[in-house]
Amino acid sequence: MERARGPMRTEEQFAQGILDVANSVMGKAIRVISVERGHDPRDYTLVAFGGAGALHACDLASALEIPRVLVPCFPGALSALGILRADVAKDLSHTIRLEVRSASQFRGKLLKEFAALVREGHAQMRAEGFAPGSVRIDRTLDMRYAGQSYDLTVPFAGITWLPSIARMNSAMAIPTEPDLAKWLTFARASRGACRNRVFRN
Repeated sequence: MERARGPMRTEEQFAQGILDVANSVMGKAIRVISVERGHDPRDYTLVAFGGAGALHACDLASALEIPRVLVPCFPGALSALGILRADVAKDLSHTIRLEVRSASQFRGKLLKEFAALVREGHAQMRAEGFAPGSVRIDRTLDMRYAGQSYDLTVPFAGITWLPSIARMNSAMAIPTEPDLAKWLTFARASRGACRNRVFRN
């Protein structure tokens, strides 16, 4: 045990080493969802949730130059509270594989695909007690260029959905050839409804 402990002379130093490794891993995860997506962590507040969130928050904020840390009154219960307050959502998808040249080319087929997804979604929401009028629906398509190894999700709206993939690739600085074939891979329909939120202090 003495040899395995290495240069750490005390239990406190050993424990601090564990915290340092954990903070390093969490710091990298925060950079992935902020810096690598074009967001500056210094513009945000770090929220410490979970039973041990506050244990790491200040060190993470210091390492990432985040100016503020918010520690809720009950950080261990924050995720559970979020579930109670969250909207109900149902996400359904159908695999399709179509090479498209124009937005109108498969419009009838896509409308039929979405109609089936919407019917199924409404049935699931009714089973949870939501009236059809209280449910909002978002229709999206997953698309990729020929040879592209990942999909981009674009909203299905009128005739504007096909150019959306080019705009999204441009916004993400992804070089593409405008004449490349475009493929549809998934049709998705997301439904959401607000819960009645009644909380007492």
